[in-house]
Amino acid sequence: MAEEKLINVFLTGLLTDNELIETLTGKPLKYNEDVVLEGFDLVIQRLNDIPESARDLLKKTWGDNFESYNLLPGERSIRGIKCQITQDQWNRLDDWELGEFGWFVPQEVEIKNLGSGQVEKVMTLVMGQGQTYDRKVDGINPPQFLMPRERTLQVASEVKKSYDARLGNIEGQRSILERGN
Repeated sequence: MAEEKLINVFLTGLLTDNELIETLTGKPLKYNEDVVLEGFDLVIQRLNDIPESARDLLKKTWGDNFESYNLLPGERSIRGIKCQITQDQWNRLDDWELGEFGWFVPQEVEIKNLGSGQVEKVMTLVMGQGQTYDRKVDGINPPQFLMPRERTLQVASEVKKSYDARLGNIEGQRSILERGN
């Protein structure tokens, strides 16, 4: 059997939590490296900042006090990890971030390895067009979770089960890498 191709990605915030990723995708992160994404601001969105199509689902799941990080081209830097994930993991992250509603969209970005200084291009998920945000926050040392961690893991487990059920009924899905901005 051929080895599955891995995608180099930049992740920050709760997506750097290996338990969350494994709960959500069924597989742990591979080959983590500490990196920085320059020229982007880490922002917090509240429900009223998020596309209406995604807002209803988030409100039903999290209630009125939902907050989430998002990445927006800007002037600051965001610390995170570079790791390698499978296409299936990438698709599941897009599902978690409600990519089908345009909340997050895939984008190629340049990151810098904090150990070696090496710069390279990777994929990440950034704020979709036409959205607002509540506030900019420190992108270097932000709290990993904005919502309660245990509840987040529970929701991740539910999202995985839902995705698995849908995957069983849908064949030939187009790669989100092809969707672009």
